[in-house]
This record gives sequence, structure tokens and C-alpha cells, in this order.
Amino acid sequence: MAEKVSAAEYAERETKLGLLPMRTDQRLWGMTDVLWVAGATGIATWAFLQGYYTAGYNTMPQALASLFGGIMVFILLVAMVAVPATKYGIDSWIVFRSSIGFNGVYPLLILAMASGFGWHAVNTQIYGLAWTNLLSTAGWEGVSSSPWIGKAIAITCPLFALMIAAKGPKAVGIATRIMCSLLIVLGILMAVIVLARGGLSDVWNSAPLWGEAPSRTNYMISVEWQVAFAVSWAPAIGQLTRVAKKELHGFWGLYWGYGFVMAAYIVIGVIVAYAAASMGAEVTSDPTQYLYTVGGPWAGTLSLMIVIIANISTTAVSIWCLSLSVKLVWPSWPYMRVALGCTGYIVALVLWGGLIENFGSFLAIVGATNGTLLALIIADYYVVRRRRLDIAGLYDRHGSYKFTGGFNLPGIVAYALGFGAYLLVYDPIAAVPRAEGLFNVFTATGFGALVTAGAYILFAHVPGVRGYVLKDRGLAR
Repeated sequence: MAEKVSAAEYAERETKLGLLPMRTDQRLWGMTDVLWVAGATGIATWAFLQGYYTAGYNTMPQALASLFGGIMVFILLVAMVAVPATKYGIDSWIVFRSSIGFNGVYPLLILAMASGFGWHAVNTQIYGLAWTNLLSTAGWEGVSSSPWIGKAIAITCPLFALMIAAKGPKAVGIATRIMCSLLIVLGILMAVIVLARGGLSDVWNSAPLWGEAPSRTNYMISVEWQVAFAVSWAPAIGQLTRVAKKELHGFWGLYWGYGFVMAAYIVIGVIVAYAAASMGAEVTSDPTQYLYTVGGPWAGTLSLMIVIIANISTTAVSIWCLSLSVKLVWPSWPYMRVALGCTGYIVALVLWGGLIENFGSFLAIVGATNGTLLALIIADYYVVRRRRLDIAGLYDRHGSYKFTGGFNLPGIVAYALGFGAYLLVYDPIAAVPRAEGLFNVFTATGFGALVTAGAYILFAHVPGVRGYVLKDRGLAR
């Protein structure tokens, strides 16, 4: 029997865990809170996997340049898109209705979420690997005899995370402070061990792990991975910043959390990968193995335990954020039903088990999907609409953003052109450039983003199209 709630109870629930605008006096987070949550999710243990891939093609100086250059520049796009979510107290995907159309957000939301949840499957797989290695070192050799044992252990991560996510933003905030503290301890521990062993010079002078000589193309492939990593946060940012008290709190909290903190932590991942290689360890896509090698029995065991605890909290943040965004597709569904469905999708990806092995292709798909989307939103909100939206129209299927059957055709065409431009210069499946000249200047994600933004701004200045796009002029604020 369906639960009966009053109109006031329904409004309170959907404001806290749903789609209704959140008033300023209802918001919980200042800049430090946003930074903690963004930084905590950004420095999850997938950063060690990203560090391994970065070290694969680069020397240490190149790795630093690609990380801080690629991430710190493109995270600006993510932070800029978060501003209207804070201004209006709504999910970013509701804001996106102005640029894609009321119905246009649905297919792009599904596409972005389908790829975005891949990060959390990666995180869950690393959680399972940490457990497997920890139990193996404790003497239970049978745990590694079948991959299905590791997968069965791994799926407990999103299940535990769901319990935290069910409690809402306050519980998520507490969990992220615990998780972020543990991961900072892990990062400092690994850095101190490398320094104590005098291995910093070896790290600085290391050749690329995969044996190829440094080249501009290999360096730009690494930059493309950092850019894709940065823009991958697009599906979740609105739920973080809609609870921020001020626009600048959301902007700078995301920028420093998803930007500097995340890049710095991936640097630790790069250092650990180089250090493990210099110690004669086999460095693979399983970071838990060489964390143990670098740390030794005691510090290595502690690092695996930190990975296990922190990955549960990371996944909890992600389930909370992304489930609330997915509610756009099924707004009548209770939050917990959507969260259960998202958790089930993570479990399915883990049982498949192919994401870590195809990490480069996964990053390419994320970059192609999200980079062009972010460019479209920025062009629409900042350039075409001059930072003004019709808030009522964002919730009205027949309002200012109805366009053509709910689809903003110039926005959809601009997105498609950017996606096509991405494919023109980069093969996302093989994860190799197609047009090295363009790729080595812009990266694939950057080129696709420029084409999308340029096309949309051009369309919006055509007289007949401009009236079509700007039907909200008398209503926007």
C-alpha cells in the first residue's frame, strides 16, 4: 500500500532528497564543506589507478604538467556549471533544460550516468582487490583462487554505501570527512615512506613505466585522460552545490576540491607507481598490490584497510548525488527506489569486471560525453542567456523550455557537432588519436568543447533562431 504523506511533508522530502528548489535558509554547506566533499570524492583510490596510467606515458615532470595543467584548467568548466545550481538551489540537470530542452535532458542524463557510474564500479573493484590482497596476506590463499570470490566481496562496498546514502546530506557530509581524513593519511604515509627510503631522486628520474620514449602525442594522451577525469564530475555537481549557502562557496569549493586536491593526490599515485617500479615490483592496474609493496607488511596492511573504509564512503557520496539526479527521469519514484536501482547498476558493472582492464577507453567515453555537455551549458547560461533563467519554466513541460517537442534543436545539433569533432580527432575505443595535429593542440575533449560552444553561440545569433532559443526573456531572473 502506497505511503500517504501531506503536501508539506512531500515538499520537505523532495526539497531535501529530490528536485524542488532549496531555499537559502535550508542550505547546510559553506565553502569548506563543499571542498571537503568534492576533495574527498576526488582523492578516492581511483586516483592511484589514474596515477598508474599517468606514469605509463610520462616522466615525473611531464606527469606534474599534465595533471595540474589538464585538471586545473578544465575543472573551471565544472565549477562554472555549478554556479546556477547554487543560485537557484536546484540540480544541475534541471538547469540543463534551458540548453537541451525539457525532454532533451533525459537521453543525455541516461548517457552521462551510464558512463559516470563506471567510476564507482572502478572504486568498488579496487575495494574488492584490497580485501583480496589483505586476506591473502593473512593466510587465506583460497580467496584469490576464483575471481568470483573477489567480486562477491566487492559488491558489499555499494551495499554498505547505500546505508549511508539513505541518511541524506548530513550523513554524507560526516562520512566524507572521515573518508577524506583517512585518504590524506594514506597519501602522506606513502609519500613519507618513499622519502624515507631515499627514493625521490629515482622517482623524479624515472622513465615512463610502459617503456615508450616520451613524445608530445603520448604526453597529450595523458593530458586528455586528465581532462576526461576533470569533466567526469559533470553528472553529480548540482547535488553538491545546491546545498551550498552562496554561489562562491559552491564555485571555489568545487574548484579546489575537484581541482587542486584531486590533482595533488593523483601525483601521490604517480609517485607510488614509480617507487614500486624502482623497487622491482610489477606495477599493474591493481594499485592495491604495489601499495603493499611500497608500504611493506605493516604500512602496506594499514593502507589496504584505509582503502577498504574510504571506498565505502566515496561510493556513498556518489550514490547520494547521482541518485538524486536520476530522479529527473522518474520524479515520482522515492529517492530510495532510485538509489537501489543505481546501486544495482554498480553491482552489475562489477560483476562484469571489465572497466579497469579498459580504463583508457572508459576515460575517452567519459570525456566525449561530458566535455561537450559542459561547453554547451556554459555557452547557453553565460553567453546566450547572460546568467538569467526562468525558474518556473524549468519545471513546466509546456513553459519557456518546451522548444520542439521538449528538445532545443540548436543545442542538440551543437552537442552532436562537438561529439563528432571529438571522434574526428580521437578514437575512444582504441584510445588513440586520429588527427594528431589537432589532438596535440586542443586534446579531443577540448576540441569537441570548442566546437560545441562555438556552434551554439553562432546559432543563437541567427535572428530566427535567437527568438526560438530565448523564449524566456520576459520571465528570466
